Amino acid sequence: GVSDLERRRREVLKAAQTAMRTLFGDEASLVKASSVDGRFIFVLDGVLTIPSLRNLFECLQNDAFQRVEFARPDTKQFRHHVVNYPLAEIVTSNLFERVARLVDLFFPEPKLQAYR
Repeated sequence: GVSDLERRRREVLKAAQTAMRTLFGDEASLVKASSVDGRFIFVLDGVLTIPSLRNLFECLQNDAFQRVEFARPDTKQFRHHVVNYPLAEIVTSNLFERVARLVDLFFPEPKLQAYR
């Protein structure tokens, strides 16, 4: 038969699927949930609106990314690309609102905060 752990995993996935549909509509689905090296990975579909996706694509294609930042002092030679957006603009966007709801659903503590 099915182990208790597998039964519990299925229950949690079903509850997450129901919560996603409540938050984002019937098109939203949890496609896969897994973990790698102790970190969760969730694959979702139908959560972002088409206008949000188009806007995100345009930003990634057209914004002025600069290769000026690094993750830690010991990796200073490995700079990555960044672009700065006005914080007030980001936190009021449909994309941020949906991402914040997803983070709250899957990781209720600590609360997601945008700081830059």
